[in-house]
Amino acid sequence: MIDEKILKIINGSDISIGLILGGRRKGKSVLGYGIVEELCRLMGMPAYVLGLPVDKQRHLPKNIVRLQHLDKLKDSSVLLVDEAYKEFYSRHSMSDANKYIDTLVALSGQKQLKSLYITQHARRLEIGIVGGVDFILLKKPSLMQMKFDRNQFRGILQEVYDAFQDLSPPAGIGLEEYQKRCTYVVSEDFVGMIENSNTPPTWWSEDLSRAYAGVPIGWEAVNDGLGRTLRIKQEGKRFYGHELSV
Repeated sequence: MIDEKILKIINGSDISIGLILGGRRKGKSVLGYGIVEELCRLMGMPAYVLGLPVDKQRHLPKNIVRLQHLDKLKDSSVLLVDEAYKEFYSRHSMSDANKYIDTLVALSGQKQLKSLYITQHARRLEIGIVGGVDFILLKKPSLMQMKFDRNQFRGILQEVYDAFQDLSPPAGIGLEEYQKRCTYVVSEDFVGMIENSNTPPTWWSEDLSRAYAGVPIGWEAVNDGLGRTLRIKQEGKRFYGHELSV
């Protein structure tokens, strides 16, 4: 379930790019995947997830497809990029991937794309994404995030942090748990806290919540077409790999 205000913002005719920010383990992925589920259900949009480890595809419903390359993305679809800094790191601003996403962001309205980028820190993301967003959905930020994120975000992050601290959970629910159920929205039409903003998708699992657990940093999991999942790493023109036990 996703709150109607959030869905209305996302479904606006000129709205196409959203950023989901917040501290670690505060419910960013649950929100992002929940929005994808609702857009599929309500609008019949094809859905894609970029960068998800290949062995986690089995935890998604069949109508949500893991993408390895953006050139497979279809028009009039919804794209989710979880841990988006992995794909579009700000310090790799001249990479082919970042040049591609800069063009995609600029043309997303014409291509009728709905794209969501999830990250803890906006400063890690390529500026073409950050500068092109139409709305921001925020889970509770961390204290360090408020101090060290991009300058443009620090003021709003303080407001958001205070708003989460001021929440009054219903009886029987702890403040930390209730905070995960709420979302602060920044958009042209609405700015403010939405309580009970979302619940997990019907197919949500802890495996998706910790999708990168067990995947070494710098390695990519791929299927070799023979029923085996391999971890591979490229160094120059050489590839290294070994079989992954799933």
